[in-house]
Amino acid sequence: MWAIAGALLSASAQEVAGAISLPLEPTAANDPMAVFLLQKAQHCGLGYVSGAPSLTYKVRARFEVIAPDGGVMDRGKYEQIIRDGAHSKTTYESTGFTQSWYQNGGPARVTGSRAGMPPEPYIQIVLALYSPMGIEPELRRGLMQDRRTAIQSEMREIAGNPVRCYELRNTRQGPDRGPWAAYCFNTEPALVQFTFGARPSGIATVNRMIEFQGRQVPAEVETKRKGLPGIRLHVESIEPINNSDEASLLAPPEAVTPDPIVIRSITGSSSIPSKVEIGSGDTASAKLPWQERRAKFWKTVKGANTRDPDATRDFKAILTQFETQPFSRNPVENMDLLGVFYAPKDEVEQTLKVVSANAALGWYDALRFGSESGRAEILHNEKFFGSAYLLSGVKTTDRFNDFMKEHPDLAKKSVISGLSFAEAERKNPHYDAHWPTAYGLERIICAQGGSCQRPKELPPDQWDKAWEEAKKQVTAYYESDSSTHSKSELPPTPPK
Repeated sequence: MWAIAGALLSASAQEVAGAISLPLEPTAANDPMAVFLLQKAQHCGLGYVSGAPSLTYKVRARFEVIAPDGGVMDRGKYEQIIRDGAHSKTTYESTGFTQSWYQNGGPARVTGSRAGMPPEPYIQIVLALYSPMGIEPELRRGLMQDRRTAIQSEMREIAGNPVRCYELRNTRQGPDRGPWAAYCFNTEPALVQFTFGARPSGIATVNRMIEFQGRQVPAEVETKRKGLPGIRLHVESIEPINNSDEASLLAPPEAVTPDPIVIRSITGSSSIPSKVEIGSGDTASAKLPWQERRAKFWKTVKGANTRDPDATRDFKAILTQFETQPFSRNPVENMDLLGVFYAPKDEVEQTLKVVSANAALGWYDALRFGSESGRAEILHNEKFFGSAYLLSGVKTTDRFNDFMKEHPDLAKKSVISGLSFAEAERKNPHYDAHWPTAYGLERIICAQGGSCQRPKELPPDQWDKAWEEAKKQVTAYYESDSSTHSKSELPPTPPK
């Protein structure tokens, strides 16, 4: 079954499609408002703060999963106990499923009715509590690298009280897009309300904060995303752990290794988070070389779209490299390039060969070197299997869907051809196949001051089996089902 559903459109994706100048001046990096917001972002949430000890705490919350039409899909309780950032127990109890995750420096263990990763949007709960402002890496990029963020200040009234609000806008976009974030403070100044990702496709709103060990932690959170489930979170308590909490961190004998991820078409999965930075390297450690190269690629694409001569020259060099050395970059990077340039202009039958080759190699790498949570992030956040066609825009995804529906035999031949193309490369890759280590919850643990070890690698004697599994998943993913056909509304979120 094949169909590509809509994904969230970020500021970067819009800039790739075309920029509109605004009469806004970028805010200087040393502007007092920028410095103030950065300082507040560093101490917002329960995540790791550079130079500060990792927190030890127990948080309890109630949550609801909200359907796009506003109805309640599920409700339940959430509890997390963390000691020194390295040992944790995370529990979900809802009408939909129950689950406890145990992390104590080694492989994760799990109990409950669900043995796999918590489905989206439940993971939003963790992200909302860890780094809710979400703006420290965004502001650092916008103010100190891209220099495209303008901060506008105004007074508002919230619950009958005057507050100072700061709107963050991208200076390269039109005024109809609105701010990408807005933060409101009282006179203390304490953060009393903020929105992040403030655009129609996705928005998170925090309406109440509580203090805990020098941090401001969201107590009332609601996320809304175009056509996708969101969450409504109410934090009941945050407190230091006691002896019984300490004992509960140990996984019971019946705990098992989490189930492997089941790959489904994007339509068959609700796991399309609006913004997740677990594996970006921004918060856990310095970016890996391929991540730096990928960021430079997107900067080049944006420049080429504005007819910048240097960026145009660099982009042509990237195309030449790809056509002469098709695997000099890793599969995620290649999917970016295929989506930006080749998929929109070439026949589906031809591009599908290259897409399926990269899909197989990428998932083979993820099975060998990635963790369970890393594979979930690659699959759902990167939208890896569908990203080349999602990124290409609506016309290309419509054309692709039509091809898969009307020519399933040709599609199957293209996939088989792509897998053959990838067979030789997988035995002697020309890129660093360890790129999946940049993804996963392990990086959150590392960022909190815990273990920073790489995920456990699959033993080499199991690599052939992993390759067969990767081919099987890719073949199944790109199968066509004429009874299911939907259009993509928006491209995925490329990195900044």
